[in-house]
Amino acid sequence: MCGSCAVVVNGKEALACQTSIGALGTDVVRISPLRALPVLRDVMSDMAPFFDTLKRAEAALRPKDPNLKSLRTMPPAAPHRATIEGQNGCITCGACFSACEWSATRPGYLGPAAMNRVLMLALDERDALGKAREALVTRRPVVAQYELSDELAQETGLICGGQMEVFIDPLRPTPLLPAASLRALFSLAVALASGRALGFEPTAAYVLSLAYLAGLGSIIAFACYLTLLQRIGPARAGYIGVMVPIVALVVSAAFEGFRWHVLTFAGIAISVAGNVTVLRRREPT
Repeated sequence: MCGSCAVVVNGKEALACQTSIGALGTDVVRISPLRALPVLRDVMSDMAPFFDTLKRAEAALRPKDPNLKSLRTMPPAAPHRATIEGQNGCITCGACFSACEWSATRPGYLGPAAMNRVLMLALDERDALGKAREALVTRRPVVAQYELSDELAQETGLICGGQMEVFIDPLRPTPLLPAASLRALFSLAVALASGRALGFEPTAAYVLSLAYLAGLGSIIAFACYLTLLQRIGPARAGYIGVMVPIVALVVSAAFEGFRWHVLTFAGIAISVAGNVTVLRRREPT
C-alpha cells in the first residue's frame, strides 16, 4: 500500500518510490530500516509502535451526529479548512516518526504523525471532541510545554515535523517554529517594562562582536547545521555539540589569553575520539 516503502537513504528518511538514485549525488547508496522501530528483516520495520501512537491519540473523527445518514461536508469558507488541507497529506509512512529523535528517547511520545492528526481533528468543526482533543497531547509531560493552536498549525508535529520536512524535501520551503524570535521579543518587552534603556556602543569590538553573532554565529552556522542534518540525519549531527567547546577553547586562547593544560589536551583527545568512533559506526543495512 502507499506509504509502506519508507526507509532511511544515506542517513535521511525518504520514500523509496520517490527517490531517484541519480539525484542523490553519490556513488554509494546506503539503505537502512526506519529508526525507532523494531527491525523485522533487512529494511523491513515493525510498524506496530507507530500505528499504536495513532490509536492512543484516538486519531479518528467522532461525528457530532452519529446517526446522520448524509455525508456532511466542510465548505471552502469554513474556518480552518485551509489549515486542515495543508496538513492532510499524511500517508502514515512513519518517516516523521523515524526522523524525530524523541520517538526513540521519550517513552509515551506520540510523534509528529499522531499529533498532526490530533491537530486536524481539533480544528475540524464536524468532530464531536473538538478542542478537547488537545488534552490527548498536552496532558503528556513530554509535550506539556507546547499548546496546540492555530499559530502552530503550520508546524506539523510541532518541532519534529518541521525538522522532518527538511530531511525529506530540502527544496521545499519549510516553516520553522520561531521560538528564539519570540524569546527575544519577550526579553525586549521585559527590559522596556522595567525601565532599562537600550544601549549601543559605537566601538569596533562591540560592532564586530554583534556582526559575528548575527552573521557567522547565526545565519551561516544554522545554514551549515541544516545542511548537515540533511546529509547525515539528526542523531549523528547532534554530536556537533561535543565539538563546540573545543572551538570555544581555541577562540578563548586566541582572544582571551586562555592557557592550555595537559588536561585540556586530554579532554579534547577523548572528545574527538568519541566523535570519530560514533560517526564511523555503520548503521544496519
